[in-house]
Amino acid sequence: MIGRLRLGLVYRRRWRPVMVYTELAIREPTSTGDRVAFAETFPRIRRIRCTRWADRLRVELLYGQTPQQWAEQAEALRQAFRARGCRVRADRRVGFIWVEFTRRDPLARPVTPTDLDADGDRSDHGDSDPMDLDAVTVGRREDGYPWLLQGLLHVGVLGGSVLGRTRVRGRDDAAWGLDPRVRPAGIEPATWCLEGTRSIR
Repeated sequence: MIGRLRLGLVYRRRWRPVMVYTELAIREPTSTGDRVAFAETFPRIRRIRCTRWADRLRVELLYGQTPQQWAEQAEALRQAFRARGCRVRADRRVGFIWVEFTRRDPLARPVTPTDLDADGDRSDHGDSDPMDLDAVTVGRREDGYPWLLQGLLHVGVLGGSVLGRTRVRGRDDAAWGLDPRVRPAGIEPATWCLEGTRSIR
């Protein structure tokens, strides 16, 4: 319901002029003798998904267009639709892209870590408890969805200076929440960190 409302009030009202100004529409001049007109073809919005943070539009490309052409116009699209940010990603199906307009920043406020000991001692759980390797929330992704730590995998964290890598490294205790049988089994998480700026840890 919200998606249809925003599609009509925000995007379809401005879609055609924005496509013309950003040169993402195809305009072919047609002459009628005394007058020159243009035959216009516009990319079509095939689907919209709305969350608390962003709107995602699935757009069908015109013949001859590439996702790179749209990515180069991301800033112009952001300004035209009054969004906080705009990103273009290729769809799995050739000829389609996803245009994401961010309305709010889900990372503007600090994320409260999950209290892994809120349910008490995990060793009291029996072996019949199902194993859920996607159960530990260690943060929030840039699209607003929870960042879930997957077990039995290596997690690589990359980033520049003062971007909070050490805070992610300090979440070793999140491994205890992967399964109630981890702690009594004597399995301990290990963290290895390479920092190319000053030292190797």
